[in-house]
Amino acid sequence: MSSKVRFSLSSEKAAPYVFVLPGVIALAVLIVYPAALALVNSLQVPNGWSFENYHNILNDSVVWQALWNTCIFALFSVIGHYLLGLAIALLINHQIYMESFFRVCFLIPWMFPAVVPGIIWMWMLHGQFGIINALLQGFGFIDRYVSWLGNPHTALPMVIIANIWRGFPILMVTFLAGLQTIPEELYDAADVDGAGSLKKFWYITLPHLRAVSIVMLLIDTIWQFNSFTIVQTMTQGGPGNTTQVLATLIYKYAFNYNMYEVGSALGILLLIIMLIPGSLYVYNVVKND
Repeated sequence: MSSKVRFSLSSEKAAPYVFVLPGVIALAVLIVYPAALALVNSLQVPNGWSFENYHNILNDSVVWQALWNTCIFALFSVIGHYLLGLAIALLINHQIYMESFFRVCFLIPWMFPAVVPGIIWMWMLHGQFGIINALLQGFGFIDRYVSWLGNPHTALPMVIIANIWRGFPILMVTFLAGLQTIPEELYDAADVDGAGSLKKFWYITLPHLRAVSIVMLLIDTIWQFNSFTIVQTMTQGGPGNTTQVLATLIYKYAFNYNMYEVGSALGILLLIIMLIPGSLYVYNVVKND
């Protein structure tokens, strides 16, 4: 009888590990193994093994420009996603006419693969046939068509705007879920105390969205630093290297130049950078648990 009890207890202890095991195996196959392979490739040089590839990329002005572009792209994309997502979540959180219809409409940009919004915005911003130029000229803001994606000064801002439009719905949905967990009694009590809309937003809404805001900002930062498709679709890193980000540069070295070792070194560099927001995310999750 005691052996059966011991077997039952050991089975209960092993059960969680059995359920987690498939996920661990998938993680190892899809993430750990490719990362280890990239690390090995990054250390390969014609004469053997060394850190020469890392030395070369750290002394390459194009890499530093791509890193700067990535930081600018990620920073403004995350800010845009947060502000636009929060604003629309606040707007559709109230009882409005055709509420469900508007919620679905705002989700449409996120429903498509990133290549689809990239193509749409590329044609909208086209220097000869783009509807953006037609509208701006029609309202008198410009006197002639502008090549938005061909101008080094406007290409990156336009890609960021397109990326904000594509990515804000995921934050909107998250904030909308967070808003619906705030007790309505808090707003009723604030009304009794004579608090206005701004004070209710500052002292009730934002504090209750603090946890979800931190998590989504960290996750979105990781996503935007790894963003590839929309930049590659709209500009392919041009004109020049003005919209080149680390993800598109890795692609160019690996598949355009056939320099897999350098591409792997850039991938490891990006992975190291991503450890910063990733570590903050894990710390925040553990702390809240």
